[in-house]
Amino acid sequence: MKQGRADSREIFGYPARIREEREEVQVINEIRQRVREKQPLIHCITNPISIRDCANAILAVGARPMMAEHPLEAETVTRSAGAVLLNLGSLTDARMASMRISAAAAKASGIPFVLDLCGAACLENRRHYAASLMERAMPSVVKGNYSEIKAMYDAAYHSSGVDAKKWIRSAPLLREDGTRWFWPAGKRIS
Repeated sequence: MKQGRADSREIFGYPARIREEREEVQVINEIRQRVREKQPLIHCITNPISIRDCANAILAVGARPMMAEHPLEAETVTRSAGAVLLNLGSLTDARMASMRISAAAAKASGIPFVLDLCGAACLENRRHYAASLMERAMPSVVKGNYSEIKAMYDAAYHSSGVDAKKWIRSAPLLREDGTRWFWPAGKRIS
């Protein structure tokens, strides 16, 4: 390469991207190490279908799962947790009450929580429940597949199950103009 002439990799930012990716990997490794050292309690109110997988995933990263879902236990366990997972799958009255209590306790204590919108696109009660829960305490992360996320901002959208493959191809949730992402209504989000 001639002196004073930029390499195409520098022009397009490859060294910076590689450096950023390495930094991200380093940050992830540091977080993993802190989790192993601190072994935080993760409070999960989830469904019987995913309870074992959630517990095993939490154990695999070095944290400690607590699958307490009774309303009388929710606040105490949440306040002692490092994070909370609330999953809308297989809702029961007891789980719904526990999730409300846990979300409020997490908000009051500054504990991060994830809300998994399982089934919110095909079941109105879950969609309304998720919306009311988010009004009371906004989660740190809202997890959902395409149809579940779309259902939370488009009241007319419904799916017949937990996926929406036909909608993924025909009506993108976000659209790209080449540089930025937009909601369909045109509001820029990045």
